[in-house]
Amino acid sequence: MPSFAELIQQASARAWLESRSAVMLGALQALAPSHATKRWTWFSTFARRAPYLPGILFITVGVDAGYHGWNGLSAQAAPAASVSAPAGG
Repeated sequence: MPSFAELIQQASARAWLESRSAVMLGALQALAPSHATKRWTWFSTFARRAPYLPGILFITVGVDAGYHGWNGLSAQAAPAASVSAPAGG
């Protein structure tokens, strides 16, 4: 069984490696758009408009959920309104 000091050393080495990976990924993410813009001129326009796509999708899903919810409530309310009083009496 490894000692406490060995476990700390392994955790430290793992954290160092993960931090290096995170820094490298961040640098790649920062450089990729400028590189892509040099190759494809339309990429900057696409990148500027990209945040609108999730918003449109979110609104579409919300409208669809609201529509189905309204239909479900209407379907439940309709039978209750059509119940008539018992005959006789």
